[in-house]
Amino acid sequence: MGLDITHFKAAFQKDFPEDLPYVGDSAGESLIETRETFANYNVPFEHFKNYIQIVNCPEILQTAIIVKDAKDLADVENHYQNNDYKIFTDSKQLEEELAIHEAKENLDGLNRHIDSGYLSRWKIVSYYKNIQKEGIFFREVGYQRKRMNTAFWKRFCSSDTYCYALEEDFNFAFSCIEKRDDETLEDAQEVIDNFKQNFLDNFELGSSFMVVSY
Repeated sequence: MGLDITHFKAAFQKDFPEDLPYVGDSAGESLIETRETFANYNVPFEHFKNYIQIVNCPEILQTAIIVKDAKDLADVENHYQNNDYKIFTDSKQLEEELAIHEAKENLDGLNRHIDSGYLSRWKIVSYYKNIQKEGIFFREVGYQRKRMNTAFWKRFCSSDTYCYALEEDFNFAFSCIEKRDDETLEDAQEVIDNFKQNFLDNFELGSSFMVVSY
């Protein structure tokens, strides 16, 4: 594993309109936090009051898989053997096969999203409906991996809180950056400069928060 520190900012719309947003999951590029999912922060939901709005939250009702290359079909079927996903092979007949599947499963009235699958041998098809909820869009604006001393771990990694939204949190984290024994002074300075630019200088009260994961 290791330590990952990510700077998110509240926004009025998701960063990637073509992506299906993740709800209450900071791992996603398009993130929505709702009042119901809001937890593990050191501030209340109203801290982000300027960005709270009614947002569409996807409720995924069924999933299918499109294998990009037929030679990978067996591997993908094995990967999803514990799921009841319908698996297709990308071909000229794909749209027709999807239409038949959707009619059979009564999916015609749902939204359909097919991800790009650019990092995988397959694409995920999500059939979903939108539920309107009070929430906030967030987007990633900074990232730092490891390089923190013991004081950082004691303050940020010893409770159920892992989302920190105060400027003092960012400043304290910055003070905890330490040089590794196996890196040059130039590399160490690059880490410091990155954190200063993407966390401290980019901090916005009421919008910024820092996620600590390990």
